Amino acid sequence: MASTIKADTLQSTTSNVFVLNSAGTEYARFNSSGNLQLSAANTKILNSSGNPILQQTGSVLQVVNVSTSLSVNTTSATMADTGLTLSITPTATTSKILIIVNHFYSFDSTMASAGFQMLRGATNIGNWVNYLGYSNAATFYNIYAPWTYLDSPSTTSATTYKTQYNRSNGSGTVYLNLNSPLHSMTLMEIAG
Repeated sequence: MASTIKADTLQSTTSNVFVLNSAGTEYARFNSSGNLQLSAANTKILNSSGNPILQQTGSVLQVVNVSTSLSVNTTSATMADTGLTLSITPTATTSKILIIVNHFYSFDSTMASAGFQMLRGATNIGNWVNYLGYSNAATFYNIYAPWTYLDSPSTTSATTYKTQYNRSNGSGTVYLNLNSPLHSMTLMEIAG
């Protein structure tokens, strides 16, 4: 057993089994309930590639990010792609995906409001509150439309998220990425 778990010494008492190195430092123990406890700070259980296979609930397992300078515009009430899309492959079905989106938009010289939605695949998982705004045609003031959501995709397959937008009411044109900072999306896998 000691060679299997790469320990120099395996010791037991009436209630615990300890995994020690040659200096007597405790790395792990099987307690009286049969639970394995890692003792040293930052100790991890690794796979054959050296990557952690067990993480504490709430740990960030991976982060992916994308930004775009693509300029799009619409005068339609029908949702259309913003050009912001990103995929992530969860490592466990219990993982959650924290989604952070930053959009900037503007209008031409008329009053209107813009709507945004987030799709996981073809499923709408959330809508932004519509923002009412007015922009002068010469300056195109940018309006910040952020969105954050904790999703539970319950899969280990590659999962694609994308945003869509429309002109939800009013008249004129809604512009994305016109004289504005880059739009961005960050996906963080959180251990469940």
